[in-house]
Amino acid sequence: MAHYEVTLNQDNLAKGAEVQVHGLGILINGKTVEFSKEQHEFFRTANQVWEPELDGDGNPKHDDEGRELGAFVPGPTLKQAAKTFAGELEVEYYTDKDEENLEEAQAQRAAEKAKASEPETNSGQQDAVTKPDDVPAPDPAPAPGAKSVAKKTTGGDK
Repeated sequence: MAHYEVTLNQDNLAKGAEVQVHGLGILINGKTVEFSKEQHEFFRTANQVWEPELDGDGNPKHDDEGRELGAFVPGPTLKQAAKTFAGELEVEYYTDKDEENLEEAQAQRAAEKAKASEPETNSGQQDAVTKPDDVPAPDPAPAPGAKSVAKKTTGGDK
C-alpha cells in the first residue's frame, strides 16, 4: 500500500527525544515512521488555512451580512512542510509499485546515507584497491582419505 516515510532528525535534541508535530502526533528523534495516504490527508486537514475571496483591489470580499467570503484549503503536503520545519524532517513517498521494490529502495537510501557520512580524503593519492582477479585462489581442500603431499624447500645448498 502506498505510504509516506517521515524521519525526524533534530541535532539539538537527543536521539529518542519525543517531538509533537501538529497533525502527525509524536515523532521520535532519529526514527522513521510510516504514514498512510489517509494519515497524510489528515495532516493536510489539520493544517488547513483560510483563503479569502478577494476583490479587484486585493481586499477580502464580504457577503451582505459582513462575513468574509472564502474557503478553507488543505494545508501543505508533508514534503512542503518538511522544507519549513524547524529541524530536519525527511519525507519519502512510496507508491504501490514502489512497495514491490521497497527493500531495495531502503537499502539504496541506507547506502547513500552511509556514503554521505564518510569522510572525504583529499590526500591526492589513490588508495590501493584489491580486485577480485588479484586475489590468489585458495588451495583446494584434499579429498577425504587423500594423503597430503608437502614439498620441503630449503634456503640453498649446504
